[in-house]
Amino acid sequence: MKPRTTAVLFLCLLAATPMSAQTARTIFSSAQPITALEWSRDGTRITFAEGNGTLTIWSVPSDAIAQTFTASSHPITSIHSRPGTAEIGFPLDDGIGIWNRETNTLRTIPGTTGPVREIAWSPDGMKVASACGNGTSKRIVIWNAENGAQILELDTADRGNSCTDYQVAWDPDGSRILGTGSCGDIGTFYNPATGGELGHLGQPYGILAFNTIVKMLSYSPDGTLVAAGHYFNYIAIHDSKGGVEMHRLTYDSIGLEQTMAWCPTDSLIVSGDRDGVITMWTTKIWRPLKIFRGHRGAINALAWSRDGRQFASCGNDGKVKIWNTADAVSAVESGTVAEAVDGMEAFPNPARGLLHVRYRSRRAGRVTVSLADVRGALVLTSDDHASANGTEEILLDLGSLNTGPCMLQLRLPDGTVLHQVMVVIR
Repeated sequence: MKPRTTAVLFLCLLAATPMSAQTARTIFSSAQPITALEWSRDGTRITFAEGNGTLTIWSVPSDAIAQTFTASSHPITSIHSRPGTAEIGFPLDDGIGIWNRETNTLRTIPGTTGPVREIAWSPDGMKVASACGNGTSKRIVIWNAENGAQILELDTADRGNSCTDYQVAWDPDGSRILGTGSCGDIGTFYNPATGGELGHLGQPYGILAFNTIVKMLSYSPDGTLVAAGHYFNYIAIHDSKGGVEMHRLTYDSIGLEQTMAWCPTDSLIVSGDRDGVITMWTTKIWRPLKIFRGHRGAINALAWSRDGRQFASCGNDGKVKIWNTADAVSAVESGTVAEAVDGMEAFPNPARGLLHVRYRSRRAGRVTVSLADVRGALVLTSDDHASANGTEEILLDLGSLNTGPCMLQLRLPDGTVLHQVMVVIR
């Protein structure tokens, strides 16, 4: 007899739509789109890039521009400060650009194959990894950050012609590199010393994820979770060690997510879409908490302040804005956000035939238990039923469903998804 696999999640009682917030201050305006942004680890600087390749440093203490530098003739798509130094790295079409803000000088590390799509510094700042390539020739390359010498090259092309590593991230403890892109295998962990594969992202119970594109990637501050933003209208939250999807933050429209950032306090995530809308999610209950509107056009980058009480945003409208989130952070930390369901479990998981669903409710109300496929389409729905204060059990017949991963959802009668968790049909 196989052991029962239990998936536990925590839910909250929120309004059908999250609260809308409009408090923002514009600190910079340009005729060019603002394509990338970073808030320094010490909280004193916001660095951003204009569409013409100009880098600007905004001094937070003096609330003014401190420095500008023409770093490229092309748009800079991301900015990453090298730990422990005054250097700022960014991807280029032909390599890695590194600007020293103290000496105001630029150096480059040439690429090996095709344009560099993303870079990531090792936690100690001594190495830098780049995701680069074009067509069927794709590489993750590790470089010596001091002299630019190539240390190791990982050939990722054998994962399929459609695979491209759009994102690369270094595990916070430095033990692994994660490359994510577009194919059934949406992410692979590598040993940065040997190049060997250490596991995969997005393989719940050994089943590959569907063909998708991972556009955003962010480790939680404590390194235990990885958030991967998919083109198909959701952000998947994975266990960083096993790679299993734990939660899913779902959008209403396909292909809107542009960027995301994890709050330093672990309690919040912000994400921005192509319509200029920023959504704040609480990681206590994995639900949207607030909506921020103020940009026109796509949000290109988001970054949190050191204390998590503010975040900065930039977009195609040429604006850099700072948003105050102190009230949201206080609400989450104080437990003001009330839980409606203590927990939920589904077993067996993987399942065949019948799936047992059990949840413990604190409040009375009507709910529906549903299964949705990986694209968000409902494939099975239980009858709408009343939920009392206490433990509720539902039995779902999976006999007519296709095998593969699905999302088990607890819904309100109006269709609002309170939460969801991955289950696998065998």
